[in-house]
Amino acid sequence: MSILNKIKDYYFLILIIFFFSIIISSNIQKPFIGHHDFNGAFFASIARNLIRYSPSDTKLGLILGSGPISVLDASRYTHNVPLHTWILSLVFLLFGVGHTQARIVSAVFSVGALIFIYLITQKLFSKSIANIASLFFATSAMFLYFSTSVFPDIQGIFLSLAGFYYFLAYLKSNKNIEYLLLLSFSILSLLTIWGSFFLPPFLGFCLLFTEKKQKRKAVVLISLPIMIFLLFLVYVFIISKSFTGGDLIGAALFRLNLGSQSKMFSFTLTQFVKQEITLLNAYYSKLTIVLVITWLFLNMYLLINKKATREKSLVLILFLWGISYPLIFRNAAFIHDYFLIYLAPFIAISSASLIGEIFGILKNSSGFKYFYLFMFLVPFFQLLLVGKFTQALFKTSANREGYILGNVLNKNTKFEDKILILSGQFGAHFGVFTDFYSDRHIDYSDYSIEKLQKVISNYQYIVYIEGRDTGKEVDDYLLSHYPAISNASFKIYRIDEAN
Repeated sequence: MSILNKIKDYYFLILIIFFFSIIISSNIQKPFIGHHDFNGAFFASIARNLIRYSPSDTKLGLILGSGPISVLDASRYTHNVPLHTWILSLVFLLFGVGHTQARIVSAVFSVGALIFIYLITQKLFSKSIANIASLFFATSAMFLYFSTSVFPDIQGIFLSLAGFYYFLAYLKSNKNIEYLLLLSFSILSLLTIWGSFFLPPFLGFCLLFTEKKQKRKAVVLISLPIMIFLLFLVYVFIISKSFTGGDLIGAALFRLNLGSQSKMFSFTLTQFVKQEITLLNAYYSKLTIVLVITWLFLNMYLLINKKATREKSLVLILFLWGISYPLIFRNAAFIHDYFLIYLAPFIAISSASLIGEIFGILKNSSGFKYFYLFMFLVPFFQLLLVGKFTQALFKTSANREGYILGNVLNKNTKFEDKILILSGQFGAHFGVFTDFYSDRHIDYSDYSIEKLQKVISNYQYIVYIEGRDTGKEVDDYLLSHYPAISNASFKIYRIDEAN
């Protein structure tokens, strides 16, 4: 009976999850060919290597490459904390390697994040506002599309929101179990993605200034990212014999828009702000952004005049967290539009909160019943406004060429074969997709006939791609000496079967 009562209490949330799951299900089985699916092919390849080779050899390091790999000599990916890839590898171990399995992992964490949006909003405001916030969260193009994208940020958001929820619970109860849950989820989030590193310090400072008897616990939260980062450096040293293995410093400078490499994406602060505003309107709708800006102005005014409620002040923590990564790591945010996903919790909760305030003002008016219906329809207006953009995102397939070639190579070659693809340009754009789906050792380079003759014996297969970098005379040479498998614009020559 208690289970039935729980279902009754949360029936609207269950309906939202069902509605959300139906929409994203169309993307679950989609190969890694769409917008930002580079991440999926990249992390799935690393996760496959984790279950293919012994932990005693990999030391749980993230091994780059596909096909047969010499683990001792392999490159390690050290630009991110590893928990997401470890979980992905565990799923692959249990259910097999594939894009569908990988996308389901993200979908599960997305549903978890949706549930915590509800729980957080309910704790701060009310059940009705929690329902509206969940709807806003579930109907943004940002969340609908990227909820099945395979990258660590979705998992990081879920774990961060769980930590935030237990932070709110701890503020109310001061129970040690809730503080331990806050710490546990915060640590897991910090082991998942850099974007999570900004939330615990904000929570710690909030605790420091509002609960004077909790200084020690506040300091732990503030220092937690530093401790995890130092632990990460030890991990990097173990797997690479260097504290900066894989040019960790260079990657950080690039994301900060510093250093020589970042200059290739040169942009002004004005250009950056204009782009981010355009993306916010596209992913969350102009209507929603108007609600958010209105909420911000109203509550900043109340805060300055010391009239803001504690609940609304706590929502501002989510705002600070959401803008921290894009503002500090501007180069990464300028290139990758999905970093605005960290604003999704704040956008959903603040929009719902504003609608709830308007509802409170109008509840005694004659049109109250109509507004009550309207307040639940507003998130669907958001979905209507971003619907075409969301459909366009689901249909993106710019990386299909790499996926097709990868499958052709997987079916027509052996695991131990070495393959040369005669196009460095193709490798730069599609290599990660071809590598994942072929699961072969592949080199990408451009050769003249003379240079090719010197290295040709190192490979069992050579691929020529029409219209790419390598000249037609190389194709003519290969065609006159080796048998070919043709597939659309690809010609795959078998080198150990010369004419």
